[in-house]
Amino acid sequence: MDGNPIFSVRNEVSGQILRIVLDEEVDELSSYQDKEAGCELVIFGNLSLMDEIKKMISAWIKAQ
Repeated sequence: MDGNPIFSVRNEVSGQILRIVLDEEVDELSSYQDKEAGCELVIFGNLSLMDEIKKMISAWIKAQ
């Protein structure tokens, strides 16, 4: 995995960041909160997991 996000967005008011990384070598959807910055959610998955990734994106947007 090269770690380059295919999508990223930042809420300018709260400073929260969302990054989506697609990697066909990843079999399961996973995510983590960046503890260093404290304001970044990173989601990893492959194209077959796009429906679940979309749900996580929607949840992140609603939480803003």
